[in-house]
Amino acid sequence: MNNIFPELLGNIAIKDLCGKDIKAGKHSHAYIIDGPEGSGKHTAAKQIAMAILCRNKNGENPLPCGFCPSCSKVSSGYSTDVQYVNRGATATFQVETIRNMLSSVSYLPDDGDYKVYIIEEAEKMTTQAQNSLLLTLEEPPAHVIFILLTSDSGSLLETIRSRAHTLKTELLSAPLILENLMARRNKGLINERNDEKLKVAASAASGSLGVAIDLCDKTDTSPVLKYRDIAEKLTDTLIFSSTADSVNFCRGIDFKRAECEQILFYAMTAVRDYIAVKNGSRNTLFFTDADLAYSKAVKVTAPRLLSLYNQLEEAQDHICRKNASISTVFCTLAANARKENR
Repeated sequence: MNNIFPELLGNIAIKDLCGKDIKAGKHSHAYIIDGPEGSGKHTAAKQIAMAILCRNKNGENPLPCGFCPSCSKVSSGYSTDVQYVNRGATATFQVETIRNMLSSVSYLPDDGDYKVYIIEEAEKMTTQAQNSLLLTLEEPPAHVIFILLTSDSGSLLETIRSRAHTLKTELLSAPLILENLMARRNKGLINERNDEKLKVAASAASGSLGVAIDLCDKTDTSPVLKYRDIAEKLTDTLIFSSTADSVNFCRGIDFKRAECEQILFYAMTAVRDYIAVKNGSRNTLFFTDADLAYSKAVKVTAPRLLSLYNQLEEAQDHICRKNASISTVFCTLAANARKENR
């Protein structure tokens, strides 16, 4: 799949299904790209738009080829046939924005065969805005393609979801992100020369290449290092140490609420990796070394790991959404961590 959507890291399913359809000229008139923040939704949308408009779909060329006039315009952001639509400064996506977009759909493309509209944060469209879009989705002009980007496709109207092909993006493994960061550095796209900092960025990004790149640009990554270190120690203490030792460790966690949320998120990601490697996967998000994760995971049962993941998730919910006492939440977590889900 290296020659299909070459700029999209990972996401083999999207490359396989969508890429083959576009090469065969069977692409959909509407796509929903659903996935967590930083999982490649924007890159996927851009690659799909470029591929549909690409003038070199035949032969052994990559898809998109990346060098034809159409690809060059889309890549540089100068194609009038690809329009990005967003909510602007408003909290929700208002119907007026959608109506303004739809006012131009009857116009024929300037260069290629299609006009592509990429709607960002589609989940924030009001019901009125979604209904306005639905009228066009039901009978779209033959030259128009809509790509809706969302982190929650379930919030879209079922009638919209039924008229679009849904593609799910996935978070990337820490080793894959690290490999990409090093490749970017070799091309001069990243100035950071310290390998250790690249490893920190890859593992701290929790599956997001965009977050990893941002971390590489930061002059001080010590807070990230600190939160990750505490998260790993917290996880291992809860798994391998006695209840008394776990309680003592948790009593020493003294951070602000937002910092505790980050620590618990990293801890959940580490436990997620333990569960993944026990099931034969090497797609780790927290650990850049899957072998290290496996060496720890084999020492604990899968039910216990699942139970701990749920407890960490519950602790995060109590701290972030229920405004519970941080000290009480962590001590309760320590007291319950030895219990298995039977």
